Amino acid sequence: MANFFANPYGPATGFFFSSAEELEAKTKHWRDHYGAVVEEWSVEFIDGSAGEPELFAAAGIDAGNINLWFDELEDLEESQRAALFFMLSKLGCKLSDALEKLEDAIVSEASLKDAAAERFDETWLPQIPERTRAEIAAYIDYEAYARDQELNGELSEFDFAGKTWTCLNPDAL
Repeated sequence: MANFFANPYGPATGFFFSSAEELEAKTKHWRDHYGAVVEEWSVEFIDGSAGEPELFAAAGIDAGNINLWFDELEDLEESQRAALFFMLSKLGCKLSDALEKLEDAIVSEASLKDAAAERFDETWLPQIPERTRAEIAAYIDYEAYARDQELNGELSEFDFAGKTWTCLNPDAL
């Protein structure tokens, strides 16, 4: 569970929160040092699991849309977070569009070369007769194939949560 800090833009004391309910309860009667209602504040990401700070920043979460974090993003699986991060940070999608396409995104926790090699082995090697497959496989340049796949927009490598990921269908997003 992520922890946040509500930081007021005026003479008031901020507070930590970790849920929409806690935020609502604390902002309901939030007053500045002069007794006026605190109306403007920012949200700062304080602590959370791997990848959450990156996703928080890429999604542009702020005081105006913090409920999106709790409603849509907080419970995503790691691969979904990676896919969403990819669409937001690498493809430049708006958050609403990226959320709509989330089920279409396919990501793998693998390097570009490893993902390309797996794709090649699953797609092309079965078409080669088994008796010559091992001999031909020794001549396959997986790095060149990976580079071509990336240049064609069919694969894209990115880093998220301290891991290397590859989007397997960026051209379809």
